[in-house]
Amino acid sequence: MSLKKWILGGFALLVLLALAIAAGLWWLHGNLDRLVHRAIVEQGSALIGAPIELQGVHIDPRTGAGELRGLVIGNPPGFRTPHLLQVRRVRVQVDVSTLTQPVILINAVEIEAPDVIYEKGATQTNIEALQTHLARQLQSGAPQPSASGAAPKKFIVERFQLLRPQAQASAAFMQGRTVSLKLPEMDLRDLGRAEGGLSGGELGAQVAKALQQRLKASFFFDRALESTGETARQAGEALGKLFKKR
Repeated sequence: MSLKKWILGGFALLVLLALAIAAGLWWLHGNLDRLVHRAIVEQGSALIGAPIELQGVHIDPRTGAGELRGLVIGNPPGFRTPHLLQVRRVRVQVDVSTLTQPVILINAVEIEAPDVIYEKGATQTNIEALQTHLARQLQSGAPQPSASGAAPKKFIVERFQLLRPQAQASAAFMQGRTVSLKLPEMDLRDLGRAEGGLSGGELGAQVAKALQQRLKASFFFDRALESTGETARQAGEALGKLFKKR
């Protein structure tokens, strides 16, 4: 797995997280904030085999506004960097009149200051370790099909913003130290509109494709290391070789 593809996948997961907030608004009742916080921190941590921290949740089903603050997804055991994914804030605004419809209209998704760390260990990366654990949990859980037989929800996103994103890369020989990479911001409009709605996975793929287009001319370790000295430059060159597609 190349570093670029991993970063794209990481941000696609953020899209799915935002869509999960939107899809959940139509059936959750009572104390939404508490239920969502518990589901993400307790159930999510068990599912992926890595700790999840969340500072705050606020969801208002009357207005369709949802917000997560201070989301941190830690690393699986054996990795030394501080986290796998950290996000300052995720905001979602949903048209509540569409929550019971086959296609949910999301007015806005704003992901603020996401930071992805790609760490390559002795035998696998942190994301590969997470994926392995997740696959085992899903197999053992034997998920059941929907009792209602309803078709999966689709989404239209009127505006998607990725603000101040960044990524870091590390490897075992760096002992927890990282090389930082500044990523471009994004402001996308009317995702899924032409298609009459897209699934969560399809929307994630669209966002990843848009990010990939912005990375083509700028994704080089030497640019990230220009001002960090010759030692850091050599580490960056080593990482550049290490993280090529295997």
